[in-house]
Order: sequence, then structure tokens, then C-alpha cells
Amino acid sequence: MIESLLTASRRFYLRHPLQLLLAIMGVALGVAVFVGVDLANDSARRAFEQSEASLVGSATHQLIGVGTEIPNEVYRELRLNHGPLVAAPVVEIEVRLVGAGQRSFTLIGIDPIEELSFRSYSSLSLDTEPDSARLIVEPNTVLIPTPLSDELGIELG
Repeated sequence: MIESLLTASRRFYLRHPLQLLLAIMGVALGVAVFVGVDLANDSARRAFEQSEASLVGSATHQLIGVGTEIPNEVYRELRLNHGPLVAAPVVEIEVRLVGAGQRSFTLIGIDPIEELSFRSYSSLSLDTEPDSARLIVEPNTVLIPTPLSDELGIELG
């Protein structure tokens, strides 16, 4: 039974070689599409993991205040009385810029010294860039992206 099917198929494809070529090309194209989609998914997954690692760093836990921020006393208590704790405070708040079309932004406040144990800010070098050191020693300093400063007409200083 199977032998007669193979013989019939062989005869058909010998009489219609273009259909055999198209069938082989269809299978090859299907495999190529599958492999391409699989590679794209894998690449996107790895890019997401790298983005997450650059944002989260090596942190394993996160403390979030319920309805309000965590009091400074709680952070101080954790740092001083609960062993060698590697922690870095992050303050996040939505702000609106007056005179900028009421645009809203997420303002994130960090302690760059404590953050170095979690994340590597490769574009920010406190050793070689004196203006970067101002973020630590001067109050009311902020780091914003260059396109945003250009859009708002803000200059260094």
C-alpha cells in the first residue's frame, strides 16, 4: 500500500518537477520563518532582561510605602540595626513643569553613592566629570536628558 503511494508520488513529481520544487521551497520558507521568529523572540527577551538588569541592578527586594513614603526613621533603623544591609533609597514622584505646557514628568531621586552597589551608571562618571559631582554636593541639582533640556531651553548651570 505505502509502496504504491510512493510510486504514484514519484511519478507525479517526475511529470511535474516545478510542483516538487515549490513544495520543497515552501517547507524551506516555513522553517526559515519559524527560525526567524524564534530568533527575534529570543533577542527581544534578552534585550528586556538586559534593560531590567540595568534598571533594577542586583536588587532582590523592594520596600514600598503604602499610601505614603517610608519614613526616614525606618530606613535609618534598617541601615543601622539590622546587620550589613545593602540598600539604596529611591524617591519617585510625578511633577508638572510650570510654563512648559503643563507637561508632567516622573522625577526620580536617588543616592548615587549607595546606588553604585546595585547599578552601574556607565554614562555618569563622578570621578572624571566635575559637573556630575555637583549632583551630590549641591542641593536642588537635577540630571535631565539632553533632548529634554534642548526642548525646554535649559542650559547647564
